[in-house]
Amino acid sequence: MTVPAIEPAATGTGNAMDRMLLAFVRLWAFALLLHVCMADRHRLDTLWGVAVAALSFAVLVRPASLRLFGILLIAQLADMVAEMPYSPNHWMLDGFVGLTILACFALRREVTLDALRRAVPGIRIVLLIAYSAAALAKYNTTFLDPVTSCASAIASRASFGATRDLPMDPVWMLVTITAESLIPLLLLIPATRRHGVRFGMAFHCLITLSPAIGVQDFSATLIALFFLFLSAPDAEHLLDRLQRLTGKSAVVRDVRRFPDVAAFLGLLAIGFAGYVSFAAASAATNVISKVVLVAVVIAAVWSWRQPAPTAPLAGITWIQLPMILLTLAWAMNPYLGLRTTASFTMFSSLTTEGTEANHLFLPSVHLTDWQEDLVYIQSSNDASIDRAADSDVAIPLMGLRSIAMNDSDLEVTGVLHGQQVTFGPEAGQTPLEPLSWWQRKYAHFHAIPVGDHAFCTD
Repeated sequence: MTVPAIEPAATGTGNAMDRMLLAFVRLWAFALLLHVCMADRHRLDTLWGVAVAALSFAVLVRPASLRLFGILLIAQLADMVAEMPYSPNHWMLDGFVGLTILACFALRREVTLDALRRAVPGIRIVLLIAYSAAALAKYNTTFLDPVTSCASAIASRASFGATRDLPMDPVWMLVTITAESLIPLLLLIPATRRHGVRFGMAFHCLITLSPAIGVQDFSATLIALFFLFLSAPDAEHLLDRLQRLTGKSAVVRDVRRFPDVAAFLGLLAIGFAGYVSFAAASAATNVISKVVLVAVVIAAVWSWRQPAPTAPLAGITWIQLPMILLTLAWAMNPYLGLRTTASFTMFSSLTTEGTEANHLFLPSVHLTDWQEDLVYIQSSNDASIDRAADSDVAIPLMGLRSIAMNDSDLEVTGVLHGQQVTFGPEAGQTPLEPLSWWQRKYAHFHAIPVGDHAFCTD
């Protein structure tokens, strides 16, 4: 696989900003590649999935071909829309970033590095909104309770259960909420911005190190976006360190000598090898992604002491405002009584459903009744819903109606408005009414914990 680093000669100029932008192009292609291959379990089987993977490798090999990059962004948006309502948090974030870049390409009527440079201020604001929303969502009574906090559950999973019996639950919760609250603040303040980039990169790289937590694609997305908060000289220091670090590897040298062959073999290895062995393809992706992300973070930390100016956040143009407002509106979904998944509330245990929200200070104003009809699950013929019942969860009725559209035999027994109800297609059961086409594409809801068990959803 082509390593996402840019050599000085790659741009054809000595312009530090051009070099930084081309590095971002490669980092972004790498992040998109990881997601589409991991999401399809390394068995690419859709037109848009194959297109995103193939175009990502093409961009990794030829980052200066910005037309290819633009086509990749369009393919990612098409895949995101095709996957909805199941597109995850970072795939939605990737889509908003892609829209911001494509809007600047369209405004300038050219696909150039200068047009990409003009998109950077808008991209930064999109990331700040999404990341701040994810951090703010964790300020709720469930996450802040060490017993029910997602932080404890994720630490236990990442350690393969080694931390389960340790009295560390408050520590995991405090570390998580402190780090995620600090990162957007550090990025926002000029004096701490370049330090926030390093801290954010290191924190999200650390999360990926456990093979039990498959979030490399999410971390790769964030690391690429954090990179854009550096000034061009600061980014150049990082890239110089990265070049020195990776230049010692014979594998990297061979990849650079034969990039097309490496890209083709990489596509087969992580895009299609799952048809032969999911375990082998997953292991290869784990190793490659962790090596690349760790190398970038080491270079970032290594270049930390190099003096460099701070990148300003100014420069937003009118064409970027719709994407910024769209990102903000998307983050408000749960609080407005709309969809609750992939709205930048990942692993937060946020509850806006029912009559009592659990957030400490953000209000919930329901514009619809979608979140108000909660079914407290008792049993189901769907294995995943039945397992969730053991953790004392409730699911909005709209969510069950959405699931039933993909499983016509779905049966669920639960309590709705104080009455036990069995939903299903059989005689004597309450039918789950189908959603309209636009509701089916848009509405998606996660289960919420209603007991004293830790229950995490993204």
